[in-house]
Amino acid sequence: MSNKKVNIFCAFISAVLVLVMILGIIDSVQFKSVKAENDKTDFSSKITAVSHAHGEKINILPEEVRLFNESNQFDSDYLKDLYEYTDLHRGFNIFDFTDAQLVELYREIDAFNPVNNVLKWQSSLNDVKSYTVRVAYDNKFTECILKLSNADINKGVVIENPLIGTTYYWQVIATLNSGDKVYSSIFDFTTEESLRTVTVEGVSNTRDIGGCETVYGYVKQGLVYRSARLESLTESGLATFKTKLGIKTEIDLRGYQEINDSAPNRENAAGLEKHFVYDTPAYASGISSNVEIESAGIDGKNNWQNINKIMSVFADKENYPIDFHCAVGRDRTGTVAAILKSLLGFSEQDIINDYFTTMFSTTGAWDKNVVNNNKDGIIFILKYLDSFDGDTLADKTAEYLVKKCGMTQKQIDNIRNIMTGKEGYEVEIPAYKTKPDTDNYADYAFVTFEKFGTEKIVKAVKYGETVDAPFDVDDGFLWTVGGVAYDFALGVDSDITIKALEQNSYEIKIVSTGAINSCETVTINEGEAFDFSTLQKDGYDFTVVSDEGKVITKLIVVENSTINVIYTVK
Repeated sequence: MSNKKVNIFCAFISAVLVLVMILGIIDSVQFKSVKAENDKTDFSSKITAVSHAHGEKINILPEEVRLFNESNQFDSDYLKDLYEYTDLHRGFNIFDFTDAQLVELYREIDAFNPVNNVLKWQSSLNDVKSYTVRVAYDNKFTECILKLSNADINKGVVIENPLIGTTYYWQVIATLNSGDKVYSSIFDFTTEESLRTVTVEGVSNTRDIGGCETVYGYVKQGLVYRSARLESLTESGLATFKTKLGIKTEIDLRGYQEINDSAPNRENAAGLEKHFVYDTPAYASGISSNVEIESAGIDGKNNWQNINKIMSVFADKENYPIDFHCAVGRDRTGTVAAILKSLLGFSEQDIINDYFTTMFSTTGAWDKNVVNNNKDGIIFILKYLDSFDGDTLADKTAEYLVKKCGMTQKQIDNIRNIMTGKEGYEVEIPAYKTKPDTDNYADYAFVTFEKFGTEKIVKAVKYGETVDAPFDVDDGFLWTVGGVAYDFALGVDSDITIKALEQNSYEIKIVSTGAINSCETVTINEGEAFDFSTLQKDGYDFTVVSDEGKVITKLIVVENSTINVIYTVK
């Protein structure tokens, strides 16, 4: 072979090798790209949730408080039996403690801390550099409320002060040492409807007024809180109060004289944007509404002006979110809470439970005898309000506020409209603002698999791709969508829920008329399509109609059925 031919041959081989290398690089890049897309689902099974995973209802109310509220017993003896009153659980003579001692007391023994709000997971992945956990109100994470990088798999992730009656979606994203990411399935759970207690470090007895359906609508959460005094707020507690809960206005029900005498220089301890101080009455003497007397309660004419001022704060949309409190958040705070909840349409039982729940807080029952001593207080408030004209407790409370305290019906309507979020009265709560995650599954649909109503798994599937069931189904069951068997060969083009249902067998009665007269019965499994080709007879055309005479072209079997076949000669 000549040198020229050898050179040409070598050049050709070199070009081929270069081309192979280029194609290899391109293929590698494409593989990595495909792998990056598929990581959302292919390896999701390697990250599993320890709990809070399959749509289950989660109780976040502390056990003792939950038991009391569920009992619906207006019985202080039951409350005393339920909770052991000891120095360990309650700071007796609470006002002898320094602020620092109070902070430690509230942190360690306050019975209000939400429970079951820690998200934990486990992983069989190797070479994990870090975990990121994101939490949202929707399964595409366009309403993301939390995204925590470098999450600790051993400690889990805490959802601080979760809302009640709310569905949360969460996901773990593992970043490998190679830089690749593995996405877990999308887990979800729903918090149970209950009273909503709140943890604010340095403040005892804090809870949300909202979270209940009334005749005026759903009273929204996050708009109004009640608590004990705020002087012991820690830096962390202040951040929760102002940033995470977004509280804008404080109503201090102690009055200036008490603040100056017992807590000098502590006015507006939280440094909120708006701050109101009113000398507020506690309870009522339970007398008729027609009698005007000087009284320390809400039935005293000398207190009606201050009740007007307090309730007027709630009538102004610009004041929300609001926290109101006295010293321990029990008597004066309980009185204002009873008036507000009565006006909003809460039941007497809800109001009673809310009042007695205070006794589970560190400050609420600093003297164990206070449970019995104050038992009549809430009764007198409700009896007094009930003495006014109106068909409901809400109507009667409005009558009290207008007739005795001088409020206007417009103010009454404002409070109800704001608290239920009527159009034009919506309040923006900074703490509940959501933001989309940058990795928000824009090109993905979500397929939810439900296995016999007890297990649920959500998979992210790129539009147009197929999906496999994440777990097996026993014989006699099948995967269905809307009661019809699901075809796993189809590409997914929208969010769907595929359920495993028991597969029943149904009888299809076939009545033939026209050129052929016959009657037979066949057995078909639920969700299967009836095979019309079995009706074909040589030389005859046929039409299948329903009992109503409508032509049937496809029959999916979900119950016992009769079809009519009309044969005609070709």
